[in-house]
Amino acid sequence: DLSVRARRALENLTREKFRELKQENWCLNKAYQAMAQQFEGTKQQIEEQQLRMRRLEEENRRLKEDAEKSHREEEATELLSLRQQAQELVDENDALKMTVHRLNVELSRYQTKFRPLSQEEHLKLKSLPMRGPPPPWLLDMKYLSPLLLAYEDRIREKEDINLEHEMKNFRVRVEELVKENEDLHEQLNKVNCITPTEWQQLQTQAKLILEENGLLREQLEIQQAKAKGSHRQRVQEASKLTKQIAILEEKKHSQEEEITGYQKQLEALCSTCEELKAKLKRRIAAEEHFALVNDLKSRLQREQEKKHHEVEDLMGKMASLQAQNKKLLLEKNSFTAEKMILKAEMEATQKTNRRLKKETGLLKLQLEKSMEKEIAAHHYLTNLIGLVEKIGQERDHLILLARCLEKENHGVLNKIVEGSLRLGRLEEKVKVYRKKVSGKLGDINLKMTEQEQEFAEKAAQYQQELKHLQCLLQDKQESLDEVLQQKRSGTG
Repeated sequence: DLSVRARRALENLTREKFRELKQENWCLNKAYQAMAQQFEGTKQQIEEQQLRMRRLEEENRRLKEDAEKSHREEEATELLSLRQQAQELVDENDALKMTVHRLNVELSRYQTKFRPLSQEEHLKLKSLPMRGPPPPWLLDMKYLSPLLLAYEDRIREKEDINLEHEMKNFRVRVEELVKENEDLHEQLNKVNCITPTEWQQLQTQAKLILEENGLLREQLEIQQAKAKGSHRQRVQEASKLTKQIAILEEKKHSQEEEITGYQKQLEALCSTCEELKAKLKRRIAAEEHFALVNDLKSRLQREQEKKHHEVEDLMGKMASLQAQNKKLLLEKNSFTAEKMILKAEMEATQKTNRRLKKETGLLKLQLEKSMEKEIAAHHYLTNLIGLVEKIGQERDHLILLARCLEKENHGVLNKIVEGSLRLGRLEEKVKVYRKKVSGKLGDINLKMTEQEQEFAEKAAQYQQELKHLQCLLQDKQESLDEVLQQKRSGTG
């Protein structure tokens, strides 16, 4: 009976221990799953924060690129329009200069041919309007073609005159040479017999004449070149004179405008003089005049002080705006530095995440090893329980045999005693094995508790890091919003 009770008690204890171990294993698995889920959640949050950071960086880059593109396009369009306007103005100016020059030439030619007009004739003529825009026919080249044709006719006439003059000179020179040749022929006819010395003299004279002719040709070419150069100089001088005439006419026109302005001023002064004369008749007393002058002086002084204060306020505002601009630049630099620091922190967190992944992998391996050890201990315990059950069965069998053989032989009692001793030894061995198993289970429990504590500390650390990163991201977002608002207000 005692052995059965002891065996049942042992079985109950082992079952309870096994249940406790199962419960602890289940709790550990649950805690590990919860930690894994929490780690996955933190990982997802970090990835979401990284995605937000990337989106913000892309938006910031896109906004900068859009602003730069719009600024460049505006500058390019402004430059193109300004260049086109400048080119159009240059073309119009050149065309007007040419037309003015040709008109001046034609007018000078006309004045040389015909007499100048009188003042009455000038008044009767309807010239260009003094005020308002110029008429369209003055700027259109189609209407100015007669002037150009007249100018080309004058150039052709001058060229024909020069050619006729040169041809006359050449004809005179040729006639002189022909006369000289005729004289020489007459002399040769008169003198039939020519001595060699005379022949040599004639040859030398002919050579000299030829050299003289070459020199005369060279002189003629030089004179022609000089004539062309002088013609060019005269043309240049004529163009300069026409330009000077145009400038003088412009000056004359401006002086006439000034004279008309002075006449108007004179008329206005006359009217003011008459008004002053009328006012002098009903003039103010000296005291009132002094009072008015003092009042006006005080008003002028107040206005000057007011303007001075306004200028000082504007200068202060300008200084504050410059300081604010510098401050914004410094904030921009600090934001870029903070951005770089955040990038470095993100890289550090990514490195820590990788390290933690490796550590979790190692912990998984350790947990698998501990599970394998637990399964081995479980198998060992089942084998031990089977052994104990076998020993109990053998003991029961021996007790039955002892009861059966108690009557037959008293020597069997020694065997029973030995069996009981053997049973006691086996029970002691079972106790030792149980102690060893309990020690191993305690070590496993300690390791699991340590691992749980490490997981809890790491989870708390991750949460703190995540909170810190969230705070940094929020500050960065606020600063970016402020900078964008300031830019919008600045552009607005």
